[in-house]
Amino acid sequence: EDGIWKCFGQCNESGDVIDYVVKKNPGWDKREAINWLAEKFGIEIKAPKHDMPGRAALATAADVRRVALGVFRRWLVGEVDRKTKAVTRTGDKAALDYALDRGWTLETMRFEGVGFTGHGTKAEFEEMRGEFSMYGIDPLCPTAVMILGFEGNLDEWADKYGVDKSKLDTEKNKIFGFMSTPALVFGHKFDGQIEYISTRFLPEWEEKRGRKSDNPMTVLAGSKRAYRNSLYRHRNLPEQEKGALLYIVEGQGDGVTNRQFGVPSVALCGSSWNYLVESGEVGDWKNDYEDFIYV
Repeated sequence: EDGIWKCFGQCNESGDVIDYVVKKNPGWDKREAINWLAEKFGIEIKAPKHDMPGRAALATAADVRRVALGVFRRWLVGEVDRKTKAVTRTGDKAALDYALDRGWTLETMRFEGVGFTGHGTKAEFEEMRGEFSMYGIDPLCPTAVMILGFEGNLDEWADKYGVDKSKLDTEKNKIFGFMSTPALVFGHKFDGQIEYISTRFLPEWEEKRGRKSDNPMTVLAGSKRAYRNSLYRHRNLPEQEKGALLYIVEGQGDGVTNRQFGVPSVALCGSSWNYLVESGEVGDWKNDYEDFIYV
């Protein structure tokens, strides 16, 4: 009646018809689902308007994360024509080679939604901003700034968007977004929604930065979350059977690798056990699985 579906099986996800098409076609984003539905039912999609303050006001942080991950995924694994199956866009060679060297298949990367932040080129920034515009996303909202970065008067920006200035270095007047450093990018999902984004630098940049990744600022990204691979199954109803064993690993890449071997996993991503207990994540895992093993 309300146009929303809900799976009461293992995946326990829900959404509208667009979400359903995305779910049935691993690796697709909502743009691809909309285009497929439009073709199927003979609907013409008009070019988006650039001045959409009403739509921008409705865009949520979850929308920004979902749209950005869709672009990042294209940059990593490329695109294939739905009808002809011909490759219409190739993924970034350096990033894809690094991911493939980890033993991941393209199928695994698509299921997990792994992406690439790009090389910080003008064309990449234009593409991301264009995608945000198509979905009515304000490129200056905090979650979009987490992706694109920001340079300007941070005091004024923080006042306009209700950001806690005590968490910002307002003297620098600059925020570096995910797109400032080439990295693999991971969407942390819960009940089908991307609720957090994390990255892992490519090897060259890991050496330059002297670390594997940067955690996004909490004022932009929200509280840090563990990474659950796509085999993790939620249990919302008491009568649902718990999963037998959940593997706990350290990094997101380990979670992706475990998915390839059919193992449900969560990655701590540097979070302390006490933090995960206090945040309620460990409680969720206990609700969903009979036992844990740390590897």
